Amino acid sequence: FWLKEACASGTATPRREASPPPAGLQFATRASLAGAATMLSAVFLFFVGAGIGAYNTDTLQPCLRDTFHLGRQKAAPVAKHISGRVTEGVSQARDMVKEKMGNMRK
Repeated sequence: FWLKEACASGTATPRREASPPPAGLQFATRASLAGAATMLSAVFLFFVGAGIGAYNTDTLQPCLRDTFHLGRQKAAPVAKHISGRVTEGVSQARDMVKEKMGNMRK
């Protein structure tokens, strides 16, 4: 009620609209701040993990060495099988390309 009277009499001050920011000035949004916090957290945790790994290097090296050895041992037959299949596919593709190129020349 009183608001209508104040606006009608002209005593109420009108709201000012916010002016746009100057060109080139960017304000941080909530999403960009969340991204920055995530990045800082990742960097901090990287350094913590590197510190723990450096501290426990004598304990971790034999475990990692065994893990890599076992990985190579198990992956070698699979890699050999895949390599054979890729070579077979390439030879089939080469034959098809030669056929197509021969047909195009005629």
